[in-house]
Amino acid sequence: MSTQSKALIVVVLLAAIGGGLALWYAHRDPAKPRAMVPTTGEVVIASVGDILLADAATPILKEHGYMYPFASVQSLYANADLLMGNLEGPITEHGTPYAPDKDYSYKQPPEVARALREAGFGALALGNNHALDYGPVGLDDTIGALRAAGVATFGAGSEEAAARRGVVIVAKGVRIGLLSYLEPYQTYERRGWYAAPDRPGVARLDINSVRADIARLRSEADIIIVHTHFGENYRNVTEYQRRIARQIIDAGADVVNGHHPHVAQGLDVYRGKPILYSLGNFTFGTPGRFGKDTQGYGYIARYRIDTSSRSLNAIDLDLIATNNDMVGFQPFLVGMREAQLVWAGIEIGFNARVTWNGSTATLSVEN
Repeated sequence: MSTQSKALIVVVLLAAIGGGLALWYAHRDPAKPRAMVPTTGEVVIASVGDILLADAATPILKEHGYMYPFASVQSLYANADLLMGNLEGPITEHGTPYAPDKDYSYKQPPEVARALREAGFGALALGNNHALDYGPVGLDDTIGALRAAGVATFGAGSEEAAARRGVVIVAKGVRIGLLSYLEPYQTYERRGWYAAPDRPGVARLDINSVRADIARLRSEADIIIVHTHFGENYRNVTEYQRRIARQIIDAGADVVNGHHPHVAQGLDVYRGKPILYSLGNFTFGTPGRFGKDTQGYGYIARYRIDTSSRSLNAIDLDLIATNNDMVGFQPFLVGMREAQLVWAGIEIGFNARVTWNGSTATLSVEN
């Protein structure tokens, strides 16, 4: 889809968020996104949602290259000290799906690792329901390819200790600890998706494990961000998400950074700590299953950390359009009016409130 075509898109959303509120989907923000410039004395950690450079997007990626999906949004995080996201699919040439009965098994070609690094990614969460789509071989290939490209991984490994180990990245003297977990879904329990002492896999979201991992990592990190792959696809926030996210904050996390539902979900602030239930998709190469109640939005979060106090000050949030029927596998920043309408719905029922600078919403955090 061309830039000109995208600029003409106007779709009516009949969103029932917060009860019967109709939202009008505006075209993309006509202004080119300006590069984010960190304030002196701040570390900026940019975070995006689900990433898959494969599946239905493959013909476009082969024609235009694997940097194509990032073209319209890269300036939003270009100057961040760290860019992280959730990688939903192994990077492997292994040919056999691990679970033949699984509805969706994804894999990505080796050039994806280099493209992700070129796009700016420094760390990728693997604690999700696609990390083992091509089995332990595919998982090992993924970790090896990303590490060779200079991208750290966390949330999956050759055994439980490796999956739960996390990673610490230092930016401007601030130590950022990252952990990643997959909700304990029965189907993935049955398929042996979760790492064990003698089995490769992903880290299981168990509050006792999370508590132990945070306590261990706290001596090495000033800020701990926990990636949670939880909730239900194309649904609103579940009670489980609310409960476990608060337990993770009680366990000592500074941020809960959620993904999995493929749609943007609400924000919360608990004990002065932010919970982002779902950042939605970033660039995800499937058609998706969007509808009037499950619109194709995600957001890019920029965590702003004070270098002196080593504490989180605020989060900047930019809403992006992600429905590939509309964006053609190239997400873009939405305009201010549209963003404000959507966020008004997303915020309903949560403790978080935001202020505005153009189309960017800022969530203040009290320390």
